[in-house]
Amino acid sequence: MLQSIWTGLYYIGCGLLILGIMLTVIPAGIGLLRWLIDKTAQLSKAIYRRFTDKNHMHREDK
Repeated sequence: MLQSIWTGLYYIGCGLLILGIMLTVIPAGIGLLRWLIDKTAQLSKAIYRRFTDKNHMHREDK
């Protein structure tokens, strides 16, 4: 930055641009990850319910 003001401003601008992109992408990625985990859990529950016997779950072993 000390040698050329324009080069310094360019690098500062690039850094701010990258910071802005990261502040936008990271929360969106976290939201997408939470959504995927939720949908995977719902799918797992649905598969479990489909293949388990409902009467077997409430029966007591004697």
